This record gives sequence, C-alpha cells and structure tokens, in this order.
Amino acid sequence: MKTSILPLIAAAALLCGATACKSRSGEVDALVEQLNSPSFRAAEMKTGLFTNSEAALVADSLKLTLTLVPSLNLSAVGPDQLPALQQTAVEEFRTRLADPAVRAGLEAMQKEGKWLVMEWRDSANRKVSVVIAPSEILKQ
Repeated sequence: MKTSILPLIAAAALLCGATACKSRSGEVDALVEQLNSPSFRAAEMKTGLFTNSEAALVADSLKLTLTLVPSLNLSAVGPDQLPALQQTAVEEFRTRLADPAVRAGLEAMQKEGKWLVMEWRDSANRKVSVVIAPSEILKQ
C-alpha cells in the first residue's frame, strides 16, 4: 500500500494557517489597525505637521510612515539629529500606552522580536527613519 504524504502536508499547512502557527499575534495586528484608524490619523493631522500616516507590517518590523506637510522638509536633517528624533518618537508612543491596544501590541512585538520603524517623508520624497525597540517605549 503506497501512501502519499502530500495530502498530509497540505492539511498541516491549512491548520497552521488557521491557528497558532502565524508569525505574528493578533495584538500586533490590532496595533496596526489602531495606527491606521481614522481617530489616530485625525490626531496626527491635528498636529499640523502631517498630511498622512500609514502603518504596515514589513518583515520583522511595524513601519509607521508619516508624510510631512509641504512647508516642512527633511533636507537639513542630518545623522546627528536622529537620536533626538528617535527620543521624540519614543516619548510620543509612551503617551499612547494608556490605550490597551497600543500597549498589548508593543508587548507582543517585544515578545516576537519585532521592531518599530518610524519613517518621515517630505513632499520631495526625502526620507528619514529611525528604528525603535518596543522595550524602549515600554520602559518608563
């Protein structure tokens, strides 16, 4: 009797895709949804600094891209200014830790070894980005 292993592999793949074999948790997905929510985007626009924001999972990172208003540009931002920019981003995320979705998402990212990538873009499509460990935001 000859048995093919292909149906077993296919069944295992389907089960894995539908259960706990996912490479990320629901908390991380919820954080992405929160960062893409109309309320988050409205809060970012209300600052007067941004025209758009978008969060997405890219490989082992959650990337948050913020598009600056046309009157701001990144041409003068040098490497020596990145630590201050990173610290500002950390502080901003810390103000959002009271939101259970944000805290749970960052905690899940930390457990899963994921990073937060903050990227700012200006109207000339110049980019500046910093990489932040979730643990930096979670420690207070």
